[in-house]
Amino acid sequence: MIRFLLSFFFILILIGCGSKTTPNKAPTAKLVVSDTTIIVSNLVTLDGASSSDSDGKIIKYSWSDQNGLLSSNSQTTWRAPDKDGNYILSLTVTDDDGATDKKSIMIVVKKEPNIAPAARLSASKNPVFIRERFTLFGSSSTDTDGNITEYKWLDETNSTIATTADVNVTISTEGNYPISLIVTDNLGASDRKTIMITVTKPTGPFGTIKSIINSGNATYICVGDSTRAAGAPYDGGHLFNRMKTSLDTYNVDSVLLARAGREAKQFNEANDSKFPTWRDVVNHTPSNGDTTIVDISLGINDLFIGTDIKTQLQEAIAKIRAQKPNTHFMLTMPNPQDPTALNNDGTYDQLLKSAYTSLSSEMGLPLVNVIDSGLSFVYQNDTVHFHMVRTTQEAVADFILSKILP
Repeated sequence: MIRFLLSFFFILILIGCGSKTTPNKAPTAKLVVSDTTIIVSNLVTLDGASSSDSDGKIIKYSWSDQNGLLSSNSQTTWRAPDKDGNYILSLTVTDDDGATDKKSIMIVVKKEPNIAPAARLSASKNPVFIRERFTLFGSSSTDTDGNITEYKWLDETNSTIATTADVNVTISTEGNYPISLIVTDNLGASDRKTIMITVTKPTGPFGTIKSIINSGNATYICVGDSTRAAGAPYDGGHLFNRMKTSLDTYNVDSVLLARAGREAKQFNEANDSKFPTWRDVVNHTPSNGDTTIVDISLGINDLFIGTDIKTQLQEAIAKIRAQKPNTHFMLTMPNPQDPTALNNDGTYDQLLKSAYTSLSSEMGLPLVNVIDSGLSFVYQNDTVHFHMVRTTQEAVADFILSKILP
């Protein structure tokens, strides 16, 4: 009996002191991320706290990225690189028996999405007259995350007008015209905006003349008698020179067709190098004449031709228009008769006024009436004719400019 009991206790001791026979189960790594697609340099939250070990406990967490060990905490954050691409994040967990498990996840890192630029456009004037120069402004366009690298202005046919931020524009026909601006940023994004420009016919007798001058790049051709010519005894031709100085500010090319000591009576002749002719006008008129103003301002000598000056001018204008069909004409009545010249009974004034006023009325040409301007004319005697002194010339020039400048 005693032997039996000793054997029983011995067996119990063996059982109690024996080694563990059940194998250890590895832990299970579980990683949770706040987002799998992020923008460069942004943060991702990493959570491994839900990892588990069924027959023990997790004693170690190891997070790693492309650079190696990231953190040993169950939870951490990861900042994406400043370069886009695919990156692998891994979590390794270790249990109390030394077993491990590893899980990985891919994080897609993208570039910051480009914000398209904002096109902003405006016009210096709207509506505008035909051929009136105005400015389109696009320089206030913006790009919040970069810079604008290209400006493109398009007309109503989508043809390119210009590629600058601001541009000067003229439109030669009446109507409503959509003009668009496309701006493109340094990453290729673009924006388009459109403005409607209303173009109207100019008002008043000098409306067209003013709009052409205002458009710039125009040509002003003055057909005058010897009063307009430069050189002695005309004191440098200050009448024309003063006009030229003002027209230069509008980028208008001024041409004087007048010879000192020569009247313009051959204006309608086929060819004569001594006198201004209709061919001179054609030769100085660019393209089809749509930006050319011909100011016919003939004087006292032209009334003694022996034929009707109005008829001659009509014929000359017709010949010019045959070759330059869109040329614009205006008439300027020059200064009154020299006060002490022959026939100072008013005949000159009346003949000139009659020719110019009827020509203006019949052909619809704007007329500058210097004779009835109320200006005070002062002359000098050069032993041949009386001519306006410099101050009078300048006064006449200013009066003409007051009619034609915008």
